[in-house]
Amino acid sequence: MRPIALSALLLLTACTSHADGPPGGGPDGRRPMGRLPLSLSGEMLGRMAPDEGAYADIVVDWAHGLDANHDGFLSPDELKPDIARFFQAVDADRDGAINSRELGDYRMARMAALRGGAPGGGQGPDGNSPPEGPPPADGNRPPPPPAAGQRPGGGMGMMAGGGADKVMEADRNLDFRVTREELELLTFDRLRALDSNRDGKTSLEEIRAGAVIAYNERPMRGGPGGMGGRRGGGDGPPGGGGPPR
Repeated sequence: MRPIALSALLLLTACTSHADGPPGGGPDGRRPMGRLPLSLSGEMLGRMAPDEGAYADIVVDWAHGLDANHDGFLSPDELKPDIARFFQAVDADRDGAINSRELGDYRMARMAALRGGAPGGGQGPDGNSPPEGPPPADGNRPPPPPAAGQRPGGGMGMMAGGGADKVMEADRNLDFRVTREELELLTFDRLRALDSNRDGKTSLEEIRAGAVIAYNERPMRGGPGGMGGRRGGGDGPPGGGGPPR
């Protein structure tokens, strides 16, 4: 499988309650809590999905809502407004870039809303827009650089395979900030990677197939947890216990 295709599948995967256990349950016989569904740009789409069917349904419902011409395919142009909305919700200081502190604040607020049982899965009044997180204490100061060998944002939650944060890995110039243009480029790459029949379009069924594979992808043993930074498990809070040191 090509690296970008694997990255796209891993994007659709988030945390598990037993990160090292098989999808069907852990060694104690208990079933895992499931996985947290994410959009192609890394936004939390709702509460934990208990199984692959529920996970795929949530992801496809998100994609279907963006299919403006109702042709059964999702295009980059149809994704752009969703990326812009998500980006604006995270960019608390409105400086045109996302840093890891803003992302951590947003995720904590989003997770709190999801756990609170608000209508629409804890989303905003329109059933789609998530609540914005509080502004960071010092929004003008960039986050500290990551540890050696770690991608920007790698000390936070929402990890992809190999420890890359699903949003911060869009930082192409390695300045520890993600612009909307950078997030668009990475999201479009992920969309194209799901085009399994190589016809130049990504259908909702291809997105469903990718979501099913992603749900069953085994997290890295001993590596970063799904949402807990360097923890081996995946049930830690978003933000990994704070910004990278």
